[in-house]
Amino acid sequence: MVKVKELTIETRSAIMTLIKEGYSQREIATKLKISKGAVHRTIRRYSSTGGFKDKPRSGRPRVTTKTEDLHIITISKRSRKKTAPEIRTEINDIREEPLSVSTIQRRLRHAGLFGRVAVRKSLLRPQNKIKRLGQYP
Repeated sequence: MVKVKELTIETRSAIMTLIKEGYSQREIATKLKISKGAVHRTIRRYSSTGGFKDKPRSGRPRVTTKTEDLHIITISKRSRKKTAPEIRTEINDIREEPLSVSTIQRRLRHAGLFGRVAVRKSLLRPQNKIKRLGQYP
């Protein structure tokens, strides 16, 4: 099945406005440059529901709740060096059903928290330490 580009709320409201003004479905389709079927489906949905909202979609339910997602994020932000497996063990102590590491990683990535490896920096030489402290010879 082909994925169809959905109509925006503005386009849907324009369709209903033109219908109320007396335009035919074919005229509306050519005026808005969309298919006649899209116009027909929009009119049918509006007459059955009274609004322009999309239908609820099916899909796999999320394993975590929003509060659990926030808890995962706060754990990561409080101790920045914790890895996803460490956060998982901490979360799984609380939960009945265990979470996977990939779920924890997904929640952190969605929050904008990405794992990074710190850059190795060379140690300061003794003369640079003296310069930094402001104790010139």
